[in-house]
Amino acid sequence: MKKAKVGILGCGVISRTYAADILAFYHNLKIEACAASRIESARKLAAEFGIPKACTVEQLLTDPEIEIVINLTPPQLHEEINRKILSAGKHLFSEKPFALTLKDAREVLALAEEKGVKVALYPNFEDFFQHDMDAVVLANYANEHGVYAVRCLEAGKHVMSEVLPVETPA
Repeated sequence: MKKAKVGILGCGVISRTYAADILAFYHNLKIEACAASRIESARKLAAEFGIPKACTVEQLLTDPEIEIVINLTPPQLHEEINRKILSAGKHLFSEKPFALTLKDAREVLALAEEKGVKVALYPNFEDFFQHDMDAVVLANYANEHGVYAVRCLEAGKHVMSEVLPVETPA
């Protein structure tokens, strides 16, 4: 079976979780490259997980071998980076938020359709909740903040919410 070649864009803390999960559970994917605004971060992630290429963002986006790019950059950059990934003709998996406004999200999705590539987001909170984490920032869940905050607090996680006043258990 041919493995889809993946590039990780953004080599911060969460990238290690993604790299470990891909290596452990997603045998139809191969992490071919990783990139960051600081090349040292990409080199460190590559060395830690045996990723063949550590490169710049531009190199990742122009690499003809990369089929899927996982956007793990800081949230305020997601929309801009998502557009660059799609414009490069790569399939996109984006962490939240996908875009900061509904208008921007629609434009990014239209770009994906125009380029003939697919977009994937974190599928749902239930999958998200299963991850081993100490703290949760609840954002972009509008109507469900209260329910998610309570579930996270009951599970012993620290919570910060954009919408609700939430206290962390002592």
